[in-house]
Amino acid sequence: YSISADREVQQDSLPFPEEKLCLGNTLNVTTNPNFTYLKNNLGGRYYQILMPKLRPVVLQPNGWLQVSVDMSPAASTRRREIKLKDYRENVLPQYGFSASRYEYLRETITYLSRYGEVYLVRLPVHPEMAEIDRQLDPDFNRRMEKLLPLVDGYLDMFPLNAQFLYTDGNHLALASVPEVSDYVGRWIRETRSAE
Repeated sequence: YSISADREVQQDSLPFPEEKLCLGNTLNVTTNPNFTYLKNNLGGRYYQILMPKLRPVVLQPNGWLQVSVDMSPAASTRRREIKLKDYRENVLPQYGFSASRYEYLRETITYLSRYGEVYLVRLPVHPEMAEIDRQLDPDFNRRMEKLLPLVDGYLDMFPLNAQFLYTDGNHLALASVPEVSDYVGRWIRETRSAE
C-alpha cells in the first residue's frame, strides 16, 4: 500500500496525506521525551504515559512497536474479518498503483544506498489479505524486480504467509515476530555470503 494511492483524490502528487500523520507533523524525531509528538498525536490521553500497563502499544527501546491484543481464535478471527471487509469494500475499489510513490521508493533506495546496504522485504500477511494485495497490484513483484539493480536483495515472504499468525490480517502476532525477524536476518546473512 506504500506504492498505491486513492484514485479519486489526487494523491499521486504532493502533499501526501501522510504529512498529517505523526512523522509528518513531528519535525524533530530525536528528542526524548518528544513534546511536539506528544502534543500533536496523543490527543490529550497523557495518562497513558504514566500508566503503561493501560497501553496496548509500546515502543520498545530497539524501535519495535509492540502491540498486545487478545489473540484468542475468536478475537483474531473477528479482527481479521472486520479488516478484510474494510479492505475489500473500501480500499480495493478505491486504490491503485501510484507511479509517484513508486518513484519516491526508488529515490529513497538511492538515498539510503549512500549509507549502507539496502534490502527490500515483502513481509507476510494472512493469505486472505494476500489475495486482496494481489488484486490491488498484480504487478507488484515485477515492479520490485525492476528495483533489483538498486538494492542488495529482495525477499518476498508471501509464499510463507500461512506459516505465521496475525493480529488482524496484515500485522504479525507477537508470537510470529521473532520467527519472521530470524528468517529475514538469516536471509540477509545468506545473501551477503553468496556475493
